[in-house]
Amino acid sequence: MSQYAAMKFRHILLLILVALTMACHTRQSDKTKDSSAPNLYSTDADDEAMNKVMETARIRMPRFDSAFDRRDKDMIFTIKVKFSTSAGENEYIWLSDIWKRGGNYWGVMTDTPRLALQVKLGDSVEIKNKDIVDWMYGKDTVAHGGFTTRLILSRLSKEEREREVGDMPYKIED
Repeated sequence: MSQYAAMKFRHILLLILVALTMACHTRQSDKTKDSSAPNLYSTDADDEAMNKVMETARIRMPRFDSAFDRRDKDMIFTIKVKFSTSAGENEYIWLSDIWKRGGNYWGVMTDTPRLALQVKLGDSVEIKNKDIVDWMYGKDTVAHGGFTTRLILSRLSKEEREREVGDMPYKIED
């Protein structure tokens, strides 16, 4: 395997880890990790702190755009997208393998939706700007963005947070 292929494989694994670590939806009222679904975090639709970090991500989206426009082959990009469900709830899922077409971002579903059944793992999805709730990009062991991930981590118990952070092959910076 070439060095480039090995690095691309490592980045794909990183994106999968991000997705498996921090999926989020607004179905349950408790603000904890769902023990029946280890990569699912539930929150209320009126969770002020979560809504604020999602707004921060939208405001700072030009930073992601700029990094994407000047990207090199070793950088990774992922976008967290809101999907509406038939029950009027939302499910938030990270998309990877980001590209642009027709002025919009596109990405690949990195997790199996539990509520948003109009999409499935591996689907290529057009990302509407209004549905972007978070983003991350990075290289090697440093990622930028991840606002919802940081909030979720801050809400975990010390033991859970240490376990989650210990499993992450990167550090999220602003």
